[in-house]
Amino acid sequence: MADIDKISADIKSMMDEPTDSVPIKEDYDLKYEPSKIGGLATLGAVGGAAAYFLSRAPGIGRVARTFSTKIPRVPDARTTDKVVNDQVDEILTITPTRMDRARETIQASRPADPMAEAAMQIKKAVDINPLSVAGTKTRFGSAVFDFIAKHPSKKPLKPQAWINEFSSEGRMGQLKVPNTNIRANITREELEETNIAKFDKDGKLVAGFLKIAKDKNIPVSKFDLLEMVQKSPALNLKTKRHFYVGDMDKKTDAAVDLFVAKATAAKNKLASFGDDFSDEISSINGSIADAKAIKSNMQAQIIEGVPDLNSPTNIKDMMNGLVKLSDKVKDRKGVELVTRDEAADLLKSYRNMNRAYDLNKTQGSMPKYGDQYSYRERGGEKYFEDVVYYPKEVPFGLNYTGGHYSGVKNQIVHTRYAMRSLQDNPNKKVYAIDEIQSDYSRSLEDAGKVGQRLNPFNVEQEYVFYSSVIKNKVKEMKTLTDKGLKMTQDDIFEAKRLDNEIEELKKTTVNAFNMNNKQYKELPPYLPMLERAQYNDYAVKNLLKQAADDGIEWVVVNPTERIHVALDLNKGKNQFGKLGNWNAYGAADGRAGIKGVKAKSEKKSRKGEKNVTFDTNYKMMASVPETFKKLAKQYNSEAKMIKVSKSDPNKPFKIVENIYDDEAVAKKLGLTGAQNERHIAAFKTREEAEALKTPGMLKEIQANDPDNYYYAFGIKITPEMKGTPFKLYRREGGLVVNLFA
Repeated sequence: MADIDKISADIKSMMDEPTDSVPIKEDYDLKYEPSKIGGLATLGAVGGAAAYFLSRAPGIGRVARTFSTKIPRVPDARTTDKVVNDQVDEILTITPTRMDRARETIQASRPADPMAEAAMQIKKAVDINPLSVAGTKTRFGSAVFDFIAKHPSKKPLKPQAWINEFSSEGRMGQLKVPNTNIRANITREELEETNIAKFDKDGKLVAGFLKIAKDKNIPVSKFDLLEMVQKSPALNLKTKRHFYVGDMDKKTDAAVDLFVAKATAAKNKLASFGDDFSDEISSINGSIADAKAIKSNMQAQIIEGVPDLNSPTNIKDMMNGLVKLSDKVKDRKGVELVTRDEAADLLKSYRNMNRAYDLNKTQGSMPKYGDQYSYRERGGEKYFEDVVYYPKEVPFGLNYTGGHYSGVKNQIVHTRYAMRSLQDNPNKKVYAIDEIQSDYSRSLEDAGKVGQRLNPFNVEQEYVFYSSVIKNKVKEMKTLTDKGLKMTQDDIFEAKRLDNEIEELKKTTVNAFNMNNKQYKELPPYLPMLERAQYNDYAVKNLLKQAADDGIEWVVVNPTERIHVALDLNKGKNQFGKLGNWNAYGAADGRAGIKGVKAKSEKKSRKGEKNVTFDTNYKMMASVPETFKKLAKQYNSEAKMIKVSKSDPNKPFKIVENIYDDEAVAKKLGLTGAQNERHIAAFKTREEAEALKTPGMLKEIQANDPDNYYYAFGIKITPEMKGTPFKLYRREGGLVVNLFA
């Protein structure tokens, strides 16, 4: 058994190997800004389901003063956006059927139980729309929410009852969405990051909402838990997409083509005058060549996602020069090279191009790392960068302000990918992943602060509990004081006792607030999806949803041997790349390595050695391909190795370069012949390709030529992926390992 444990430990260590990351730009710091939280909230401001129980009642004397007493409370995560009222009993408006209306009529004569009615409505919504937070989410849903909503409890339960439910690994791990292959199991990560409960490795409850409830012996309703899930950070993430908009390349093509046509016509007219305008003809020829270069360069820049576009003002200068020359020739020869209408058309085409340029510059959606070629497969038809972030303020100011993307606070993970074509049908498109990276996770790992994190989300429930206890004691006081002159000596004594307990509870609440405020003040930032397995899983699912929305047919992950190996190649030590990249992205067949290929580990060995070389894990699937395989089973899809285009198949003139100049290295990685080539850019005409002044070989490769494609492991997009939200958290972390393989 010891040997198996040792192997398992080694594998886990290798699973956690860091992957390559595009170097962060100098003006983007990896940092966080803890800030003080202050302010008071009234007792009735606890919100959500708890507010239902804390509704204000009439009272006299000290009872009224107790209700108006201010109790500190940790503010919920908040944003500057308009807040939507999402109390539990207002999650959905369900159109009643005739049967529903008949039932309501029958029940109208007797008082309804509003909480039971709310529970029934939420359960209905969950049954109709599983994994969608009762129909309110379309991309990601919560298995925890569905389980709680469908729980048969109608009244608050003792905390231990909920603890027993969530600590049952057998039950929580076998849940499925009815009539589907979709697993709805509940993970400890979601319970912990929602702050409902934190269990240690032995299954013992050590922290969270239920721990406090158990210590205070306060019953917990399903609505308390549902509200916490709704406010969980992972369920409220957003995605900012960086790509070029406005068809700037097409508008540049139109402006350049129009200029070239008018300039060529003008040149021909000048030629009819003999040698009088030879200098002007030479100048026009130069402008035509420069304009064509602008067109080719802009096409390449847009496809590559270069972050700093060349300004299109040069083409405007050429147009103005042509119009001025026309005026000059008209004065000398009485002939217009360019009419007023033609000049207006030229100006219009320039303005269209320039507006698209300004749009991309001002809206801040342009890609930022497209020019980092070493970290991607070049030649895609369109390039994207998606950054997933938490859009609100993290409680206690534990925000993460670092990351690759300036102006985006609380970045969780970013994905870089390009659109390509399927070999079987160039009209069917593919998203090909280059990189998945979490700056937040990496920064905490590098700083050794992972173990110092403390979850600040939903901490306000502690104050809800104290407020609930105060409310109940106020009710008891009111029952006694309502007797007025009929109060007995025992009643007066009991009222005083309750009064003292209320005062003590208020002090306890304030002390708890101060303790938490101090406790969280100097902590590292807190965001969900810290583990690589979880943020990779989220990034993959997020991209599958985007692909489904965009009408994309497949999503693939680019092979490590085509991209990442070249970043860390040491032939003398027989080392081909980093182990982390192989484990995360895999080879073309989805495996976490290639037989006979070794890679460098960035983790220290048991002897304290660094940069030790290991065999790659070619007998197991890499993390991202393994996610593809699991989702394929659940969403009626398929995951396999396919061939995708190196560049646009409809543009046959390619600028090509070798991935590895050393044939022995290429052969070792299985990249022989044309498979060792990558495309820098592609054009419709030879002239356009020649106009691009960049290193590389010019080749003509038609759409049906096998040399136009490379192998990658991917998953097919299905209608089920578009129609059903994905579950937030995967159950297993890292690689799926067969210890006896």
